[in-house]
Amino acid sequence: MEYDYDIRETFNNYLGKDMLFNLDNIINDYEMLRLATEFLRIARDRLNSDLKDNKIYEEYTKINVIIKELEEIIKNYV
Repeated sequence: MEYDYDIRETFNNYLGKDMLFNLDNIINDYEMLRLATEFLRIARDRLNSDLKDNKIYEEYTKINVIIKELEEIIKNYV
């Protein structure tokens, strides 16, 4: 498994040391999926102001597809 240690360090700098590690060990799989989906919604919404740019619109659309797939997983989570 590959991790992005740079973003983990940035996240730790904003929210506290080992916050991603702590979340990974504290919350269950269902909550982690919900959290990841919410992060993607935030990322997608930040692109809203640049949708006239075709490349950004293309990426915005890809993120929407991923969000919808994750929402389906969450909805059917057992």
